[in-house]
Amino acid sequence: MIDFGTFLLSAAWLYAGSLLLALACLPFCRNYALARVAAPVAFVLAFQFIEHFIGLGSLFWLSPGLCAALIYIVYRRHGFAAVRHNLGTELAVLAGFTYCLLWRSAFPDIGPSSEKMADLAFICDYMRATKLPPLDGWLPPFRFDFYYSLQHYAAALAGRLLDLKAGAAFHLGYCLLAGLVAAAAYGIAAQFARARAHRLLAVAALFLGGTGAVVFVPFMCKNHAPLHASMRFMGSFARADMPDLNAFGLKIAALGKVVGPDLPVEIFSYLVYLGDYHAPLGGFLLLTLALLGMALVERDMKESRRPPALLYGLILATVPAALITNIWVAPLQAVLIASWIWYPLCQSKYRPDWRGPVCVLCVAVALIYPFLKNLAPHTLTSNSGLKLVLSADRPSLWHWLMVFWPALTLLLIAASLRSDRQISRRWALSWSLLLIWAELFYIKDIYSGQFSRFNTYLKWMPWIYNGILLTLGPLCLGQAPKLRRWLAAAVLVLVCVYAAALGRQFWETSKPFAGRMDGDTWLTQDAAQRAIIERLARLPQGVALEYPENTGFARSPGMAMAAGQPAFVGWIGHEQLWRGGRYDIQKRYDDAQSFYRGLGADSLQWLEANRIRYIIWLAGQNTDPTAFSRLSAILGTGYLWQETYRAGDFRVGFWEKAGP
Repeated sequence: MIDFGTFLLSAAWLYAGSLLLALACLPFCRNYALARVAAPVAFVLAFQFIEHFIGLGSLFWLSPGLCAALIYIVYRRHGFAAVRHNLGTELAVLAGFTYCLLWRSAFPDIGPSSEKMADLAFICDYMRATKLPPLDGWLPPFRFDFYYSLQHYAAALAGRLLDLKAGAAFHLGYCLLAGLVAAAAYGIAAQFARARAHRLLAVAALFLGGTGAVVFVPFMCKNHAPLHASMRFMGSFARADMPDLNAFGLKIAALGKVVGPDLPVEIFSYLVYLGDYHAPLGGFLLLTLALLGMALVERDMKESRRPPALLYGLILATVPAALITNIWVAPLQAVLIASWIWYPLCQSKYRPDWRGPVCVLCVAVALIYPFLKNLAPHTLTSNSGLKLVLSADRPSLWHWLMVFWPALTLLLIAASLRSDRQISRRWALSWSLLLIWAELFYIKDIYSGQFSRFNTYLKWMPWIYNGILLTLGPLCLGQAPKLRRWLAAAVLVLVCVYAAALGRQFWETSKPFAGRMDGDTWLTQDAAQRAIIERLARLPQGVALEYPENTGFARSPGMAMAAGQPAFVGWIGHEQLWRGGRYDIQKRYDDAQSFYRGLGADSLQWLEANRIRYIIWLAGQNTDPTAFSRLSAILGTGYLWQETYRAGDFRVGFWEKAGP
């Protein structure tokens, strides 16, 4: 178990390492914020590319030498002065990193209540440090080659460099990602708004702001509204059957359909609170990186300078990078860039030599190609393509306006501005096209009925909403006349009302496991279970069998994951979704349950055929007092019993396969 002081030291090392990497790459990027974000992304892509050909194992030995080399390079170039000259950007990184660290250290448990365990499973797979794609720790001997998981690889890479367990790597990866998003957000705002207060307001709207529903939700409930209310407003919260709604809340709910589509808009601020290390986080990072590059091009055009070719290349490279980070938003990223880039390319004095951007784009494609080659066959069969949104799939217009009025207001203000190069109108046009697209089409997946657009909306609309606030907000603050500037500022201030709900949630929620950054205290607080994990962690790698309690969002296979061992069966609901509904996944689940109940025929042969080395026996398996003795008789001398607790016939422990 890592103590909190050691975790903070690791966090400082990771922060310092990312800073040194950015300073070393600053001469190539020519902008501090761009280097702060692009350098770590390029670093991760390079390692991921290499490990598709050879697994590098533990990288802790590399950290001191790498750090020394970066210090030498930066010192020789007098690069440390750049921090002083870009203090605002660096403070934004530190603020984003620290803010996320506060949430993660207060609520570090990675349990089965949400998608956290699934995200942790991906990181555990990469922590094995073998040639990619790695073993799927929830379905061995299959490979983990079905998910767009660049950020999970990045967290595992950080954990390997710092010699951390997967849970601590989960949290540190989250914090650094938040810090880099803050750097990009501040950099974008700095290009569009001169006043520091305007820049800070734009970043605050990203990290602390909610959807437009935040101004209605506090007045709709008899008690405090849940934190997800404004994010799950359409089809989930604003419903007449919600028990806590007051009279005003019922009137708002009556504006919608009795059973309307469930359309979540879980924006960046909510994701930081929630703690799921999910693909949309990486999508936000690539979005802000692209927007930062585009804002820097706008700055150069304003100053009548030809933007560097590398800048165009980095902007274009975010599209292939999105394919392996959050493939849902890759088409949106491409449309956003295409609808913006035509203007600088049409102006000969701003048009770069095409060879530079093409070279950068080709390098990016080459780096992601090994990953994408394994991912593509699964992705192509995972959905049924674009579908037109029908009237039944649309929410009430009033509810939609309540959620998106901040974005619509900024779009109208930006469209009304007359400025040099029509910058505000061009950006408003790009975002309007994406907003219209997202309301006309959705991607058909396994969900139907009121959830038919659930996944698409969850991935697309927060991306669009935050992008509008982050670009049009500073543009309006920096260029609009006084009245419209005040209106734009009021929009950003009002969405930041959500900060009060976030603060209340932080202070009023109990924190029983605060500072336990391995994330497995919900398991290790039981002494017998902790002993199993500690013993299994010291034993050779082998498939561990743990009783599958449910098809998803269950505690199993938490014990195997905490011990760093692959589990015979994980959350099969997720595995079936990821792997196109394979029939043998359900059979594996059924066979495992039958084995624990002593109903499986030829159990020893079944264990041998599936190469199961460890069999975990927990308190929940003692409901039948004869179950242990019956299973022990079946296993005979083929498996050795390792006991961690006993009270009469009540036992906890695990069996280990005898011999190699």
